Amino acid sequence: VLSSAQRQCLVAAIEHMHAALENQQWVLFGWRLQFAVRRNDRTRGDLCCTAPTGERICSIAGVRRKLGLASAPPDPLPKPTAAGSDGAVARSGAVFIVQAVGYGTQHVAKAEDLRPPTKR
Repeated sequence: VLSSAQRQCLVAAIEHMHAALENQQWVLFGWRLQFAVRRNDRTRGDLCCTAPTGERICSIAGVRRKLGLASAPPDPLPKPTAAGSDGAVARSGAVFIVQAVGYGTQHVAKAEDLRPPTKR
């Protein structure tokens, strides 16, 4: 079990490796830290941290969560409950229509626009 100071030091070491943009391997407090710069893009690299338990974590945020220094990621959005052939999707009682406008673009109608007109 790492102390608070050791956890902070571990995260600081990972951030230093990431900022240096050099191929590096460290062992710190039983953790194996590796950073490899990509061959085709010298401004990016890949991080791999192996915990003493053998668990591999490939992001700074994941290491922070593992060490209890960050909260868990937010829950994903709920999946659609029903889908029609016209692209209408029911989600939590509201209906959204997604329609292709052009290459790579979408138009999403607001729930207020989709309500049937009220009778007067």
